[in-house]
Amino acid sequence: MRHGSLTATHSDPDQDSAWMIGYLDIMTLLVALMVLLFTITYASDRGSDITGLGATPEPMVIPLPGELRWAMSSHSPPSTPAGHLSPWALSAALGVAGLPRPVAPLPVGATPPLLAMPAATAER
Repeated sequence: MRHGSLTATHSDPDQDSAWMIGYLDIMTLLVALMVLLFTITYASDRGSDITGLGATPEPMVIPLPGELRWAMSSHSPPSTPAGHLSPWALSAALGVAGLPRPVAPLPVGATPPLLAMPAATAER
């Protein structure tokens, strides 16, 4: 019924775009459903928010084979306080990435080599 009333006022000589009215109706309903679901999810999560309770989340643990568990217990990494970098993580990162190479500073007003492009010439 709605489709018929809208298509009667719609002037399209080829009748190629009449399908868009139904498509826009469905897209509007889907967007409204998405907003409704997000609102319900947000309202239900507000009561179970654990960040304000001061609880620490449980770490994810992957079960290890016995030999690896024994090796890790005998070589435990030094504990680092929260908010500080682990020395083992730093040495692993530097081992993978390597130390940064020294770069000579550019003179004032110079264009970096990657940005220096030859000027475009007009084709004739």
